[in-house]
Amino acid sequence: MSRRASSRPNSSGRNDLNQLTETQACPAPERKRGLEERPVFYLLYILFYFTPWFFLAPTQADVVVGIGAVAVFSGVYLYAMARSTAWALGAAGFALALALGLTPFYGMSGTFGIYAVTLCASIRPGRRALMAMACALAIYIFGSLFLTFGPPAIAISPFEIAITGFLAVMAGVASWAGFNTSERVDLRERALRLDAELAAVRERERIARDLHDVLGHTLTTIAVKSDLAARLLGDDDTAARREIEEIRDASRATLKEVRAAVSGMHRTSITAELDRARAALSSAGIALDVDGVPPSLPAPHASALGLALREAATNAVRHSGARRLRVALSASDQAARLVVEDDGGGEAPEPGDGLSGMRRRLEVLGGRLEIGRGENGVRLTMHMPVKTALEGS
Repeated sequence: MSRRASSRPNSSGRNDLNQLTETQACPAPERKRGLEERPVFYLLYILFYFTPWFFLAPTQADVVVGIGAVAVFSGVYLYAMARSTAWALGAAGFALALALGLTPFYGMSGTFGIYAVTLCASIRPGRRALMAMACALAIYIFGSLFLTFGPPAIAISPFEIAITGFLAVMAGVASWAGFNTSERVDLRERALRLDAELAAVRERERIARDLHDVLGHTLTTIAVKSDLAARLLGDDDTAARREIEEIRDASRATLKEVRAAVSGMHRTSITAELDRARAALSSAGIALDVDGVPPSLPAPHASALGLALREAATNAVRHSGARRLRVALSASDQAARLVVEDDGGGEAPEPGDGLSGMRRRLEVLGGRLEIGRGENGVRLTMHMPVKTALEGS
């Protein structure tokens, strides 16, 4: 005598489920429910109302009233199971009315009392369900005693009252436990779907950051080298050819990096990015000064700092108007630090996609990015905790 706890536990649960559904691009299908979790399954127990008819033939009034009551209650029960808590309470009240009102007719009317208790078990939260179940059971028992010993003087067997009360308690507790279990399963399923959606969002953001870093740097390098090759053609064909060959090599290398970024296997290092930056900056007429040596870090942390260096070098080529770029590398027991400063005389930029992606990439690994004004231009300072990095290796 139960229904799914997820059918309509309360308005808050419905709102949470609706919000989750709206955030999913491709909502996962609902878990398949067993027959025992469907309300219609528990209507089988309503047949117990007719069991006395096998021992003593019912009158015409018993048949009409009994079949009519069962038919009406079945409709009310199924309708209430698909609706809110208020409908469940209303259906429980209707079941109690039938349990007490059908006592003059020949049939096991206590069956409706059992349904009243199990209908109350569907109320959420569980504490309210227990209180409602206790009230429904008390109403049935005291109502039956009143009909027996009160003015109506309708004889109800004490055994029927006792057995009905016992079955109501057992069925109600089982239904209550089933609702709680089903509710926990549904919450866990919604959490898993939400985790999967968030993982997909994080993966899309990672691919976007990687592609921005890879393509932004390479396309900037290609543009600068193309301009240089165009100027050299006719004056120094050998140098122009060399620039064109470097454009070709950069394009091929970038294609591999794009494939690696999409597959989640893109890795680089500070040393490799220093070489890249030197080549790109040289083509743009920007000198590169490097102080210090790259710190020893696990691959993911070194790759994050390397990609941050790539973005900083790309921004210097595109926007700074600098003639010199200084990169300072240092490390202590607490953190590794990478400082990139140009002499372009510009103000600290507003974080765009590149700088925002750089900051998120560092923060994921416990690092941070500081953007400020240097002595002669823009200064970017990147910190990576050494202890955290080594623990993650």
